[in-house]
Amino acid sequence: MLYKVARSGFYDLTKELLECDGVDVNQPQRSAASTALHAACFYGHLPVVQLLVSKGADVSKKNKHGSTALDEIHRSLRGSVEDLLQPGPKAAPLPKLFAQAIDDGLVSSSVVRIKGKLSSLVSEEVVVVMKVHRMVNGKKVARPAGYELAWHGTKEQHVRSILRHGLKASGEKLSDGSEIAPPSNHYSLGMAHQGIHNWAAAIFVSPSVSYASHVCYAERTLYDGEMWAVVMDCAVRTGAFTKHNQTVGGYNTLPGEPDTAEYRVEVADECDEQIWRAQKNNDVIVLGCTLIHVGFLEGCEMSYEQLRRKISNGA
Repeated sequence: MLYKVARSGFYDLTKELLECDGVDVNQPQRSAASTALHAACFYGHLPVVQLLVSKGADVSKKNKHGSTALDEIHRSLRGSVEDLLQPGPKAAPLPKLFAQAIDDGLVSSSVVRIKGKLSSLVSEEVVVVMKVHRMVNGKKVARPAGYELAWHGTKEQHVRSILRHGLKASGEKLSDGSEIAPPSNHYSLGMAHQGIHNWAAAIFVSPSVSYASHVCYAERTLYDGEMWAVVMDCAVRTGAFTKHNQTVGGYNTLPGEPDTAEYRVEVADECDEQIWRAQKNNDVIVLGCTLIHVGFLEGCEMSYEQLRRKISNGA
């Protein structure tokens, strides 16, 4: 079963199975002795690959063809998982994306580390949040008066671009000529949603940490054997955005509509307007980048406001 759900890219089901008693993350399937990690790599499911490795998947295990998971990675994963799938210790002084941003002068050299409990069942506190502050012209970017805190889940590969250029609306071009495009599993440019024409032509952030950190938006990165959600700390001008619910009651699905569109992400949260939509670039300021321990997010028993305060400490 684990092999099948990993092959299909079902992140949540894979996670639930790994939490069940008696499930072996390295159990080979019968025909080719491939593991769940082989399957996730072969079919290009990055979040599942990261999850399996964080749960102890053996990256050196070979199937009947003599191939490791690294030998069979999908072309879409090339350049993003090679380090992850190398045997041996992977700990480094800093997460790779932080080290790169520091080297580029995009963030402060000091990393803020915030401790917390992974669940109410443990007494020990560990580092659950790591953040770096954005720097522009050698100065820390601060939240101006009249701006509200929010978060934007993103992929690791986009962090340095966002720190360099800020968040831009889909459809706009950066100084290097590249164009911002919505993710393939979200609304395309030109599509209407909730009565708004060209819904995707905007910047989307959330006041909800748990919503912005959902795997649908925030890529998982592995550091020191643990999984972390990648989010950007942002400040949004008060009154310069519209608020939208995460779900739309009675909404009729459009033909060919993506299954993981924004409003389909279900997050247990007391905030009922998880999507903030801003149309002007200068109404959203990027303050820095934060990594949030996925185990902390999943075991968190804090309220919406408590989690906001925890994550924004030092922002």
